[in-house]
Amino acid sequence: MGTEALPYIVNAACNIPFSMLAIAGNLLILASFIRSPSMITPSNVFLISLSLSDFCVGLFVQPLYISWRFQDYKILSANRGTLVSSVIAVSAVLCSFSLLTVTFLSIDRFLALRLHLRYSQVITVRRVSWFLVVLFVASILICSATVWFPSYDEFAAAIIALASFIVNAAMYWKIYRVVQRHKRQIWTQQQQHKQASTPNAGLLNILRLRKLSLTLFYVYFILLLCYLPYIALALVFPFLKRRYSLSFAFEISWTFVYINSSLNPLLYSWRLREIRKAMKNTLLTVLK
Repeated sequence: MGTEALPYIVNAACNIPFSMLAIAGNLLILASFIRSPSMITPSNVFLISLSLSDFCVGLFVQPLYISWRFQDYKILSANRGTLVSSVIAVSAVLCSFSLLTVTFLSIDRFLALRLHLRYSQVITVRRVSWFLVVLFVASILICSATVWFPSYDEFAAAIIALASFIVNAAMYWKIYRVVQRHKRQIWTQQQQHKQASTPNAGLLNILRLRKLSLTLFYVYFILLLCYLPYIALALVFPFLKRRYSLSFAFEISWTFVYINSSLNPLLYSWRLREIRKAMKNTLLTVLK
């Protein structure tokens, strides 16, 4: 094994614990939702979808990537062409689906604040589930389109990811403004009726929606941090791909993208009390 090979092997090996964490963490999330059907709301269907995508990254994408790099340097015997094609195809579809899911999750939160009581009539679990199926098919079609310009597929992926993050940023800015406006309106009503010391149902609902929106903003923010190195490097990679340092840095950016699948379960358990409780009960049941 040459000195140039060692960094790639180390990078691939770093994916092993994160792959295991992604599998275990997201499997626990999915099992918790299965055991608690009452938790399945339209917004949580998006989270279930995201967890399923993250689970598949840990179960398929990372092991395939590790096998590819280990095979390249004779640590593992496998068909290189099949491994490379599988990593690129499965990774592209799942990452595209995750990006689209997070984007529409922010749109869902914005609609929840704008539609109020009409939200439950317009946005249902069934409609969201079918929409996510369409979204997954769209992810496959988007990734399939890159076969027409294989030399610039990474560049195209970076542009799509950047567009997704811009839409998310715009949605969360709108959510912030709506929440602030509602809080001012409710505070004014309380002052007028001299009920400042009495909890207001409208205020409590706004605070609950704000907390969930803040948690989902964290999901978006962590996704952004994990994808930013990839986006920055993918924009220049087609033009400078022969440079060893850039090629290796670009591959490290893949690892950051994959690591995101391990972080989401930790974020859910930290920020969402209902999900944390369900995960704890599920874990205790498994360990008995």
